[in-house]
Amino acid sequence: MPNDAKIIVAATHDKLHKVRDHLAIAGTINALDCIFEFRTDEWSGTTKTAIFVAGQVLPTATEVDGVEVLLDDTNECPVPSEVLVDNNVFSVGVYGSKENYRIVTNWLYFRIRNGSYVPGSTPSDPTPSVYEQLLDQINKIDTNSYYTKEEINKLLNMQNGIGTLDAGPIIET
Repeated sequence: MPNDAKIIVAATHDKLHKVRDHLAIAGTINALDCIFEFRTDEWSGTTKTAIFVAGQVLPTATEVDGVEVLLDDTNECPVPSEVLVDNNVFSVGVYGSKENYRIVTNWLYFRIRNGSYVPGSTPSDPTPSVYEQLLDQINKIDTNSYYTKEEINKLLNMQNGIGTLDAGPIIET
């Protein structure tokens, strides 16, 4: 279900700043999205991951206990329900990485208002880990366009003497 409730933040080099704020309410689940705009070339070709933390991350923090979310191809993700709690604020940052390269932003803070949800009435599922998100993306790959080694050999035998056969990627079975 598409959300109209969106926070928009922009990364210019390694500086993250607010473009559009939206009211965050404690107890919200999958009803508030965060869109990231990457305005400089340093972000090109990187895998982008947002990290959300309940509370305010201090500038001196060396470790944080946060929820990491891979950004989709539109650079959007839901704000995890784990950070939309009665802490008055949540923090968000983003980093991009590829091969021997990583770019990291500062933290932004968003206020959380108390909501009318009564805790304990409906348990929420936790946000999937980055590993689970990657597995989900792998499972969405269409394997019907690939041939097994046996199928390729059968096709080659059928095409004997015709020349090369474009069989697509090979999957070891």
